[in-house]
Amino acid sequence: MVRTETLLSEYINFSDQNAGLSDAELTNKELMFYGAAAVSHLCNEQEQGMNIGENLQQSERFRFIRELDIISSIYSIAPISKKAGIKSTPPVIAWSRRLQTVFLGFCCTRDMHDV
Repeated sequence: MVRTETLLSEYINFSDQNAGLSDAELTNKELMFYGAAAVSHLCNEQEQGMNIGENLQQSERFRFIRELDIISSIYSIAPISKKAGIKSTPPVIAWSRRLQTVFLGFCCTRDMHDV
């Protein structure tokens, strides 16, 4: 089995993550990490029964995300499968108009095997 660190290092330069990036690219990269973290957090809250759209638009915790338009819209999509012992919370898809990026969040995932 391939180690996770090996897979990650093919996509992320851990020794110098900012090598060769312009200021605009560095800003977009940072905003993208904020967006991914927000989607992950919203997935966890959806698992607890919260409405992710209302939460994104009304919660003070996501004010920064709203003000910078990092996530423009977010939706729950149909559950993929039902695995024994794991709550069947649907995955989340989010769109960032500013970054022109789609974020996909899998709820109830604890490791790569769940995805």
